[in-house]
Amino acid sequence: MDLFFKILLLAGWGIAIAQSHAGTQVYFSPNGGCETQAAQLISKAKSTLDIAVYSLNNPAIVSAISAAAKRGVKIRVLTDRTQAFGKGNLDATRTLATLGQNFRVHSKNRIMHNKFGIADGKLMMTGSFNWTRSAEQANDENCMITDDSNIVVSFKKRFETHLWVVNTLEKSQKYLGTRGIGMIHRKTAGK
Repeated sequence: MDLFFKILLLAGWGIAIAQSHAGTQVYFSPNGGCETQAAQLISKAKSTLDIAVYSLNNPAIVSAISAAAKRGVKIRVLTDRTQAFGKGNLDATRTLATLGQNFRVHSKNRIMHNKFGIADGKLMMTGSFNWTRSAEQANDENCMITDDSNIVVSFKKRFETHLWVVNTLEKSQKYLGTRGIGMIHRKTAGK
């Protein structure tokens, strides 16, 4: 293959890569936009919102999740059991557990250290960023928002076929109940 065709092929490949990731943005904290991006992702959800996050106590994000529930979005939240009942997260846990949505604490493996959210199976956020005040205000963190279907489908599959399956509602209710947190469960929000 002569040099002209090699350059043309490489140039075309570069354009294809750039186009396939045109809907991906990266943010950094502290105070670099991850909190805003998480709240916007949640606000954009029209029908479903799946969240697997290690630690969750950021008031803007909890408020956005509450507002999504009031809009009728079907929400599934999975968070780490040890984090959910920690001093800084307990109020958020109480709020989220009583929204009438599916809220679970992990019951399998040592910790649930994922940090991602998927809106309508089409747009997602992931990265090191925990959905907490300190992650936004004090920590060096990163987050990525993408609509790249290959990435979104991979995360959605992991959530639906593993995380949501092995971390059962019954065990979550048990953990929450032993801490005096009543849980309202929305049966239509997912299995």
